Amino acid sequence: MVDFGTTASTATLHDPTRIRAQLVDPAQARSLTDLLTDLLAPPADAPAEWRKEVDALLTGPVALPRRNAEVTGTEALARLGDSDVADALMLRVEAIREQAGPELRRWLNRRLHTGYAEVIGAPPLNRHALRAVEYPDDSGRLTSAPASALREVEYADGTVPEHPRDRGFALCGNGPRGCPASKG
Repeated sequence: MVDFGTTASTATLHDPTRIRAQLVDPAQARSLTDLLTDLLAPPADAPAEWRKEVDALLTGPVALPRRNAEVTGTEALARLGDSDVADALMLRVEAIREQAGPELRRWLNRRLHTGYAEVIGAPPLNRHALRAVEYPDDSGRLTSAPASALREVEYADGTVPEHPRDRGFALCGNGPRGCPASKG
């Protein structure tokens, strides 16, 4: 029991073996990685000022405060799968945006807004015990359906299972039949 000296008291139990900290779903992290990779390429429509900023960022140091370390921007770009590195690069991009002139700020705002919307729009499949399944598309390349194309199946007794791993989902297509065995 923890008493805060007010009329409200609380008891807290934290068992680190039962709680797996995952700040960002892997699909959302991939989306953020794609955003950073595209921005730091830089895109064909990027203003000259952005190209200059990207050159400086890639050749200069990028601090990794949680590790008390530093890497070059080029090294950081190659290690975007590391969340500390991705965070550090994203903070650098945001700092550049804040200090940019009006033209660059407008361009970055549009790019970042679109990118952040894609990150947020990537459903957190892990939280629902789901994973993306790759399959060959019409051209033979591997692709995966967005989670928004999944619909929960109807259950025989009408009761939705409590545990996420016991729930069923079906991929709904764009065809005339859609996904007949689905909920809304």
